[in-house]
Amino acid sequence: MKAYLRFTYPFIVFVVASLLMNACDLQHHGYIYVTDPQNGNTFPLNQPITVKVSVADISRLIPYDWVSYEYTITDDGTTIAHVGNETIHQRNLFVVMNNPSQGAHYVSVRGRAARPDPDFVDVPNNPYRVYSDWIDSNEVCFFVGPNPPPDFCTTRTL
Repeated sequence: MKAYLRFTYPFIVFVVASLLMNACDLQHHGYIYVTDPQNGNTFPLNQPITVKVSVADISRLIPYDWVSYEYTITDDGTTIAHVGNETIHQRNLFVVMNNPSQGAHYVSVRGRAARPDPDFVDVPNNPYRVYSDWIDSNEVCFFVGPNPPPDFCTTRTL
């Protein structure tokens, strides 16, 4: 067998196998992500909208004793909810937007985990915390009101 063929076949097998494995791969999410509403959803005026955020089980992924979350949900940069000390075992977080304004909305979440500070383990009811880095979620675009423009999620007005 010629030398160049000896090295070409394994490379071709590797490329084909990689393509097949990536084609069957499941969708991956970050540690924290908005699951509802979804991109492109439209809602009538004066209807409350529930924003659902899913959180990965970081206790299995990161080797620390995280006990709580702190997170902020924003709508186009404006804070609509800030929650601290949510239990780490909570996998789904819900925030209701009452009477959102008419137009396009861009909702995202920023969160971090917390645990007791080991330097203050002797302090009764240790109030000191160590925090993880802030983690940003995906951004979800939806429209409130009648007659949404066809490109409301692709064109952002200032």
